Amino acid sequence: MIVVAGPASPMLSAKIAELLNAKLITPSFKTFPDGESYIRIDTPKALEGETVIIVNTMYPDQNRRVIELLLATSIARDYGCDKLYTVIPYMAYARQDKRFLEGEAISLKVLAEIIGKVSDKVITVDLHSPETISFFGKNALNVTAMNDIGNFLSENYSFKNPLVVGPDQGALDYAKTVADILGAEYSYCEKIRDRYTGEITMSIKDIDVKNRDVIIVDDIISTGGTVALASTNLKKIGAASIIACCTHALMVGEAEHKIISSGVSEILSTDTIECKYTRISVAKTIASEIRKL
Repeated sequence: MIVVAGPASPMLSAKIAELLNAKLITPSFKTFPDGESYIRIDTPKALEGETVIIVNTMYPDQNRRVIELLLATSIARDYGCDKLYTVIPYMAYARQDKRFLEGEAISLKVLAEIIGKVSDKVITVDLHSPETISFFGKNALNVTAMNDIGNFLSENYSFKNPLVVGPDQGALDYAKTVADILGAEYSYCEKIRDRYTGEITMSIKDIDVKNRDVIIVDDIISTGGTVALASTNLKKIGAASIIACCTHALMVGEAEHKIISSGVSEILSTDTIECKYTRISVAKTIASEIRKL
């Protein structure tokens, strides 16, 4: 078994290889002056007859990461790998999973069909819409990082009467998974728009937040607007402290400033995107699924 480390996932690739007792190969990557991508594996014949696991997340620079992944899969196939497992910790274009306006491409479906055809198995982590794993074909699996997040919080934090909150209804299942591990209550924020002023606020139904430690959980933090709005309103109704946890920390633009200014004391993310917020690893979850194949 061989793990090929994509340029966007070096640390996660190494952890997965160690857990699987697999050989780790780090290819050479570069970008030509005209912007085209290049990849080379120095010992390609080592791939022959092996189960090859390619790990490459698709952020930042999504388009380049897609090309790097496809080039790596082509090398593995060209040099006779036995099985090819493609691990995509963060799947680019995952939020473009339907045709919102007539004439649009369903971007996720386009990429997923290509990747699914060249792979014997595809593993993703917390796709924005879990049901879209079907776009990759039958041999695809979407795992969640929420157990890893819950376990990390349980082992490293002592919360006062904790409450786990999804910033919207779509994150309710994530909140439940983390809350079950912490033995905590969970809920989600509901947006309320003032009919006269247009101002948007958030509320949590039927749960008292006052003097409680709140953990906001979601799959993605992008611009930070949703988390910041939730935090601002949770503070207004008495939350003692707030931390924000996510699987994928894109943190676009002024996201960090926006979130911290809203009252969040700490931002935690997983290594699906390796960045300054990474405190939690999904390596065990991914390795566990690979062992079952």
